Amino acid sequence: MSMYNVGPFDRGMTITPSDVTILDQGVNVYVGGAGNVTIRDIGGNLVLFISPAIGSVLPVRARQVMATGTTSGILVGCW
Repeated sequence: MSMYNVGPFDRGMTITPSDVTILDQGVNVYVGGAGNVTIRDIGGNLVLFISPAIGSVLPVRARQVMATGTTSGILVGCW
């Protein structure tokens, strides 16, 4: 059994990276543009994804998508 959702998802939202905004439910992040993505996972760890494939869903739930370290401009939260 997977520890994270892989879809299909029931909901989605555009994510604007922020070092202060917390995503209460924890979301999977769809990466729609080139660049790096830094997240804080539900355990509180900062994780940097270097150039994830465009069109991929990060394999971890995020409580935050950080502005610091995130250069991808097209991100969607899915849950």
